[in-house]
Amino acid sequence: MPAQRSRLTWGFRQRSDDSGDLGDAMTTGTTGTNYQRVTDGLRTLTGVLAPYVAQELRTEFGPEWWSRGVLGVLHENQQRDLPAAGQDEELIAKLDPARCLLLITSVPHFQDHASDNWEPE
Repeated sequence: MPAQRSRLTWGFRQRSDDSGDLGDAMTTGTTGTNYQRVTDGLRTLTGVLAPYVAQELRTEFGPEWWSRGVLGVLHENQQRDLPAAGQDEELIAKLDPARCLLLITSVPHFQDHASDNWEPE
């Protein structure tokens, strides 16, 4: 039986034997696959980013934050599966990372806020 070599690359343990098979290269013990890690990371990002975006849009647009700050900014194809109105919690749940980033880069309020915080001293 060929000896197994193990090395740590990019934070993932890869197994390789003489056949060149990486074996279980996509898993890291009990932490799961890369897909699971990325999915968990995106859930965490969305859980923090979507409420922040909604809060900032409420500051800028008041009660019309959804209609003016989201639907009024996103193109028709980016509005797919978005409701015309609803409760804040339901609307926030519809904001995925891509939409949040589009809004952050498209709504002048975010650009003004960023320039206040990111200018060199």
